[in-house]
Amino acid sequence: MQHQQLQEAAQQGLPEQLVAYIGSARSAGRRVVYIGLGSMLGCMFSSEKATAILAVLAGAVLCVQRQQPCCAIIHCATDLAGGAAVLPHPAAIHSSSSSSSSADSALSAEAAAGPPPYMWLDVPVPHSLLLPLVDLAVHHGGMGTTHAVVAAGVPALVLPVAQAADQSFWGDIIQRRKAGRLACKPASNITAEQLAGDLQEVLSGLAGFKQAAVALSQQMQKRQGKQAAVKFIQGMLGKAGSS
Repeated sequence: MQHQQLQEAAQQGLPEQLVAYIGSARSAGRRVVYIGLGSMLGCMFSSEKATAILAVLAGAVLCVQRQQPCCAIIHCATDLAGGAAVLPHPAAIHSSSSSSSSADSALSAEAAAGPPPYMWLDVPVPHSLLLPLVDLAVHHGGMGTTHAVVAAGVPALVLPVAQAADQSFWGDIIQRRKAGRLACKPASNITAEQLAGDLQEVLSGLAGFKQAAVALSQQMQKRQGKQAAVKFIQGMLGKAGSS
């Protein structure tokens, strides 16, 4: 990861502490994993269950360290930040403390000692800025997030939150296109050890998954979906106006 690319991301609005964490991971030669399960985590589960799922995510990252040292960004909604705060976390960026000099000093001290295996992030960040900076995205499989990850050419591990929604469908698409994997179980009942196994599999074969993800991204861009959608909508509006 080029230092210039990180600087540009910071200039475009990515939190400086987040950029510093990614930079320290790169300097340590570690892969960067983004983990975000979207807004459904807080909508579908009680705060206790959602916090338990966050603990599973963190536990899986710790398990993976034995075989595949990496640095993970665990993205949780602001209303779950309190739950995340009671979990063991080596580093955190919270919306309520992002300007705190004490928080800055703590993060600086941690960075000097080497990047922690994961960090909590509860401030909203644009996928278009963050995803190109990571090696792997673990996400819930929502249509919008899947599109953003594919557009960035990043391999994915899809961990569905809502089994009745389309998330498993998109995870299956990613798996069949060899751009990643669908987790062995949904977020609601997967264990840290099981998720670690899925992470280990993707990280071990990351080069192949990356190649497929980039090819899928290029194919999607060639289809010019945005322009096709605009043309379709304009056509439908034209028909409605003439009827």
